[in-house]
Amino acid sequence: MKELRVPLAPFDLRRSFTMQALGAFDPTAVFASDTVFIKNFVSRGAVVTLRCEARDGELVVTGDGAALDGWAKWLPPDDGQAAFAPSNEKLAQLHRRLGGLRLLRVPWLFDLACGAVLQQRIAFVDAVKQFGRIAKAFGVRVGEGAAFPDGPTLAKVPLFELQRLGVDAQRARTLHALAKSETQRPFLSSETSFDEIVRRLELLPGIGPWTMGMIRGYGLGDPDATVVRDLGLPHLVCWALAGEPRGTDERMLELLEPFRGQRFRVTRLLHAAGISVPRG
Repeated sequence: MKELRVPLAPFDLRRSFTMQALGAFDPTAVFASDTVFIKNFVSRGAVVTLRCEARDGELVVTGDGAALDGWAKWLPPDDGQAAFAPSNEKLAQLHRRLGGLRLLRVPWLFDLACGAVLQQRIAFVDAVKQFGRIAKAFGVRVGEGAAFPDGPTLAKVPLFELQRLGVDAQRARTLHALAKSETQRPFLSSETSFDEIVRRLELLPGIGPWTMGMIRGYGLGDPDATVVRDLGLPHLVCWALAGEPRGTDERMLELLEPFRGQRFRVTRLLHAAGISVPRG
């Protein structure tokens, strides 16, 4: 076991790790408290368990040495948090109140990418249940939880087995394409550059703008990622920034343009604020 200590203040662990633990149906990750996050994943064929804790102005991570060494070069994140000074008063207030929200590049990128694929076009809770079923059926048991299968393991799972777990044929094929690409030449790791990961993902069938935005934002810590073709995000952005209860991708991107370079941070702040959009 090895310990990595990274000065990181302000730092809100629960908000920063949103979408890394997918609720009660995710056997691979859990928030032990508001300041402790635990994640199981497979790296280089071995199960890794990382314990991440916000403690006294630091992010303290304990776990496998190789996994920590790879992650260390991306910490602390160069996420533009300190430079963000929006002229929009609502966003400025949210940034002051929620300044501990950081955008992190995570070392379990294959898990996150598969989770994003599973969320395509279906209800979040159904996607998370499918993620959990795959982890339990084909992953590695870790105590009372599990680690999601890595690329080589998932690539060998027949498509009909994924469909038996509730994954439709299109998403199953995309998972297979992702797993096979990762198997043939691994790239979803801390060792690969941001640009190379994006380039490889863009070549895969079934990885569209929505999925790319999710992976870039939640997995690669890209402060300017944009998530388009989302059912609810345009309404949230248009309501919060322009008082318009209904929105489109085009209008959302227009409203986010003044914040180019920090557009994903803006949407994360709006989500974290718990803003309610009027029904209509």
